[in-house]
Amino acid sequence: MPGDAKEIEVFVVVAAMTWALLLVGAAVIVMPLWWVRSQGEASDPHGLAEGEHDARPSVAWPLVAAAVWLLVNLVLLLTPRVGPFTELAWNWQGKLLAFAASLALVAVWSRLRWRDVGVTRPSSDVWVPVVVIATASVAAYLVMGASIDDRGAYLETLLFQATMPGLEEELLFRGILWALIDRALPGTRRVMGARLGWAFVITTLLFGLGHGVAVDGDLMVSFSFAATIFTGMVGFALGWVRARSGSIIPAIVLHNLFNVALVVLG
Repeated sequence: MPGDAKEIEVFVVVAAMTWALLLVGAAVIVMPLWWVRSQGEASDPHGLAEGEHDARPSVAWPLVAAAVWLLVNLVLLLTPRVGPFTELAWNWQGKLLAFAASLALVAVWSRLRWRDVGVTRPSSDVWVPVVVIATASVAAYLVMGASIDDRGAYLETLLFQATMPGLEEELLFRGILWALIDRALPGTRRVMGARLGWAFVITTLLFGLGHGVAVDGDLMVSFSFAATIFTGMVGFALGWVRARSGSIIPAIVLHNLFNVALVVLG
């Protein structure tokens, strides 16, 4: 098989394996929680969660759409680099492709509006919690000895961490996936001033697992429990900020501020 075709085949398989592992991992955790909740509702049919109604929307199509878009995102992120992108230390090409595709999806798909994915003006009282969370998170990570590898290219690392992770990952996790999951599984509980539901739970799990599960070019699977827990904690904070503000903009700022602080102080 020609080298280019072989490379394409491998990265598609890596993306599919990673996707399957993320979905299975999230399902293993979510399904027992869902069963416990459904048992409670069965014993008290009138005790619906806040914001839910008896006539619930279809669960299937938004969850299928979310799963498909997660796979598309992984394929774009893992696409072999070409041209000048091959000379860079960080995956600018994959992040830019995935971010542009997510923007295009929201722009052309009538079932998703910009407001649905959190591209809207945030509430003004959320910025103080953002600063507090960023400071506390960076302090905790530094105490635990965490840092971001500059890969021998400090300036590029700084520029990348100040832009790409927050833009691409927040639009995906706390934007598109959040909106679709929330449509399929509505209902929220107020937690520290924010209304959190299944969208918060599932996107936080996927975010943590996405940073802890890896499949290499030889199709070998690795799992970092520490990375999953650490990034899951960050995902928890980002999800709370998204829910509290009604916007992904503060989450983007918090995400990139956190990463830059680790580069500068780590």
